[in-house]
Order: sequence, then C-alpha cells, then structure tokens
Amino acid sequence: MEKEEDYYGKNKKLKIVDFVLGFFGQYFINSTIVGIYIGIGTLFSSLIPNNYTELFFSIFIIPLIIAIIWLNIFIIKKFKKENRKYISTGIITSIVLTIFIPMLIFGACIIALSNSF
Repeated sequence: MEKEEDYYGKNKKLKIVDFVLGFFGQYFINSTIVGIYIGIGTLFSSLIPNNYTELFFSIFIIPLIIAIIWLNIFIIKKFKKENRKYISTGIITSIVLTIFIPMLIFGACIIALSNSF
C-alpha cells in the first residue's frame, strides 16, 4: 500500500494560507447564510401576525441554526477528505474561539457571581 502524497509537502506558506482561509472563510459563509435568512424572514414577517412569534421562531430561526451547523460539518468533512486539513483546522479554531471560549467565560462569571451572594 503506497503512502498518499501530502497536499502541502514542505510548503509552509500554503499551510498558513489554508488555515487563514478556513478561519475567516467560516465567518463569510455563515454571515452569507444569515443574511439570506434575514432577507427571507423580513419578506415573510409581514405575513405573520405579531401574536405568532413562536411560529416565526420555529419556522425561520431553528432551521437557520441547523443549516449553519450542518454546513460547517459538511465543509470540515469535505476538506478532510481532500487532505486539506489546515482549512478544516482553521474552521474548527474559528468556531472554538467564537462560541466556546465566550461561553466558558460567561459560565465562570455566573458561578463567581452566584457564590458571592
């Protein structure tokens, strides 16, 4: 069994470019999806009366969250199969820095404030 050739070889610049592409590309893709959903939601919000906000939430917001999560997982798997692991690493790093670290800081603040009372 032959060893599969590495996409990057010894090219360090290509590794850095792919990492940056994954890191900032994730924000671009997610903001594009959110923009499309906001446009669709704005068009259809006039059709839904104000007392049906739960319906609006379930129709537009929940599928948006599912679409973003699914798309990120799909892109990570796609680039892993193509042996461009630094794009996948950039996406994962971006998600961790954007979501999980602020959640940990918020949780630590809540714990610290709840024990002081």
